Amino acid sequence: MTTDVIVVGGGPAGLAAAAACADAGLDIALLAPDHHAPWPNTYGLWADELEPLNVPDVLAARWDAVTVATGMGPTRQLDRAYGRVDNPSLRARLYERSGARLLTGSARGAEVTAAGTVVVTAKGERHAARAVVDASGHRPALLTPGRGRPPAWQAAYGVLGSFDGAPVPPGSMVFMDWSDAPLRDLPRVAEDPTFLYGMDLGDGRWFVEETSLARRPALGFDALEQRLWRRLESAGARLTETLEVERCLFPMGVPLPPRDQRVIGFGGAAGMVHPATGYQVGAALQRAPELAASLSRALDARGATPHSVAAAGWRAVWPIDLVRQRALHAFGMEALLGFDTATIQRFFSAFFDLGEEHWRGYISGAPSVGHLAGTMLALFRRAPGPLRRSLVRPALGPDGAALVRALRYMG
Repeated sequence: MTTDVIVVGGGPAGLAAAAACADAGLDIALLAPDHHAPWPNTYGLWADELEPLNVPDVLAARWDAVTVATGMGPTRQLDRAYGRVDNPSLRARLYERSGARLLTGSARGAEVTAAGTVVVTAKGERHAARAVVDASGHRPALLTPGRGRPPAWQAAYGVLGSFDGAPVPPGSMVFMDWSDAPLRDLPRVAEDPTFLYGMDLGDGRWFVEETSLARRPALGFDALEQRLWRRLESAGARLTETLEVERCLFPMGVPLPPRDQRVIGFGGAAGMVHPATGYQVGAALQRAPELAASLSRALDARGATPHSVAAAGWRAVWPIDLVRQRALHAFGMEALLGFDTATIQRFFSAFFDLGEEHWRGYISGAPSVGHLAGTMLALFRRAPGPLRRSLVRPALGPDGAALVRALRYMG
């Protein structure tokens, strides 16, 4: 039996792709090691990022505004709704929407045929499809990875639980708190900046997490845990019940995979993790419908071939404008890697002083590479002298040359 599309991976990206393909009228099979395994991570996203897939009522909590503390000046309020994903609810809705034939197993290889691609599992089972989407995460099962410098890493240590005081202001969602006053006697705080991410979930429950935005190599969980406890101690919030502990580690700025492959990448497998923020789930939900529509058109086209279908899928995942935007984001990540705590506080203070159309586009996807470049230029103009020098430094070395090459890319 040959399926229209086999999606490999049962995480948010894979299920978003499967549901969108089903909406586009395609016959879907979904391959994952365990279709009942819960998603282990906490996912937060901007509420408007759920709109393209039309999956309402899948947020465990929602805040109509979030706060940012840069460690310089007053706390800022961002008037954009943010939510914590109810993982079981979103999984169930996407599985139901996909109507996929469920295949249990781990993909270990893909064989190209004249009619499409055959996915071979670890047990030797063979599943044929006209197109294959690999959404198996940042260690993709079937894709040839890109080549380039090693990635940076985002690391976080978090706790969901009850406290005898408020870890963050009651009723609030703290998107970033870069304040370092509670941490200054701990090792390497000045050199290795981290921030607090925190949510009041109601019913006496709170989620708090200490995050290293990007570092090469990764900052260790022990340091993050120590900093989190120090912040809680400073806030007078003693943990009284632990419901969940989260240790999160994933790569950022992974080189994009070659886009002439017969297997189409999506989500972390395709390098869709935002190089400067670490966000990916919102992008997967937003871009899945375009991937599905492109595959549907390509499969229905007269004279369609497996190569033409795969090429159409890759163009949907990485159109030229998004390739160029990612180059700018990767350049921004390299700049952030060189910032100490004082510099990163100045950076985010200037960043969130920009208008919403600027910070929103940088975080969630700008309308065009020109808009994104305009945001970066506006930030540079606003930046104080020490920060401006820190922003210029990467442009004078290999990162600047790599950026120019990427912006010229037309393939």
